[in-house]
Amino acid sequence: MKGIRLFVLTLLIACLFCALAVFAGAEGEGSFCPEGEHSFTEYVPSGDATCEDGGTMRAKCDKCNQIDVKKNENGALGHKWLDATCIMPRVCENCLMISGTANGHSYDNDCDTVCNECGNEREPTDHKDENKDGKCDSCNAELEDGEGDMTFGIIIGVISLVLSALILIVVLIIVIRKKGSVNKSEGV
Repeated sequence: MKGIRLFVLTLLIACLFCALAVFAGAEGEGSFCPEGEHSFTEYVPSGDATCEDGGTMRAKCDKCNQIDVKKNENGALGHKWLDATCIMPRVCENCLMISGTANGHSYDNDCDTVCNECGNEREPTDHKDENKDGKCDSCNAELEDGEGDMTFGIIIGVISLVLSALILIVVLIIVIRKKGSVNKSEGV
């Protein structure tokens, strides 16, 4: 029992010395400042800023090493925009925010097949000569007779369709006649 009392007494004395050192205003690590008497002089960004928010700043009290955190009003990083392309809108390199729309491909005219900005190739379109001057209305290319004329293309399509139908009818007639001659020779 005597050993326990001695141990408790020693522990209380150690705690008393510790409390005296702290409240006596001892400088440096482990000491405490009375409320409102901290000295925070060197605030540094905490590293949590974003493009649109400044995040926080931290400082250590010069006397007791207590940490103070406050909002960093002017610390926003700001967006770092990558330019829009033919197929992608503007994108912030930091936060990946998207702004605006893609520029779209840029061709010299309706007949041009290569984008002036990115080199994308597209399928060529038919020349159009609606004013009948023998030149493509878009690219000014010299056209052969009938080329670029929508009516000419329609006529060629109709003729092809009619010829295909006639060939099919002739083939059917030949097959039917052969089948009839085979049936007669078998005596059916």
